[in-house]
Amino acid sequence: MTASSTQILTIEDFLKLPYIEESPAWEYVDGIAIQKPVTKTRHSILKKRLLTEIDSHSKTYTALPELRCTFAGRSVVPDIAVIAWDRIQLNEVGEPEDAFVEAPDWSIEILSPDQKVNRVIDNLLHCINYIA
Repeated sequence: MTASSTQILTIEDFLKLPYIEESPAWEYVDGIAIQKPVTKTRHSILKKRLLTEIDSHSKTYTALPELRCTFAGRSVVPDIAVIAWDRIQLNEVGEPEDAFVEAPDWSIEILSPDQKVNRVIDNLLHCINYIA
């Protein structure tokens, strides 16, 4: 079961909330904060296998679990975000910036029994619509 905050928020206010990075992560869609469901064993094993498989077949892209992607008025946390290495912004000392503010090249969601399929598809379509 996912929790949601029915109070309408701006994305700036959402990103300041102290609990949004707690597990499970919170997402921001249409002014509402929605918590993702807790992952179960099969979900975690599948995610681990997909991450390993993707990373072992590409030097150009990396697969990142539970990366917050904030862009175009939403803040989503796909189960796996696949991103080209050259799209990851680096700071002045060459380390990756913490905030990823673009659509991932590829978003993977592993549908959990207690997730609403329409919400998951909506997030995936949002990502597809904003790929650079």
